[in-house]
Amino acid sequence: SGCRKDMTSTDNSNPSKFTELKVDPSFTFDNYVILNMNLSVNSSVSSSMNIIQVYEDDPGHGKLIVSGVTYGSQSYTNNIRVPKAAKNLYLTYNSSDGKHESAIVSIDGSSLFYVFGGTKSGESLENS
Repeated sequence: SGCRKDMTSTDNSNPSKFTELKVDPSFTFDNYVILNMNLSVNSSVSSSMNIIQVYEDDPGHGKLIVSGVTYGSQSYTNNIRVPKAAKNLYLTYNSSDGKHESAIVSIDGSSLFYVFGGTKSGESLENS
């Protein structure tokens, strides 16, 4: 029949014991990566309090990964654990002086740098 192939093989492709499994040496069991994050706000008001939040998905229904507070243009730095399969993170900031911004930022490597209201490494969703 046309669908059957001769399956004679000399390798051990169907091991009978777990210990006989052959795993590619480059395979890792890690499902998460550590991302070095540096987020800041381009603010001339040194006393403004900024709440920064990082989400796995759209903040309307996505899981909050971490949140932090900075003042003025201070940086918020943190090492966060994100799923290895994640391609983007969703960032928001709300300031005590009424400013806010949301952005989608691509994860590329092991670092994430973003300045709200300034240098962008992601796509801004809104500004005010």
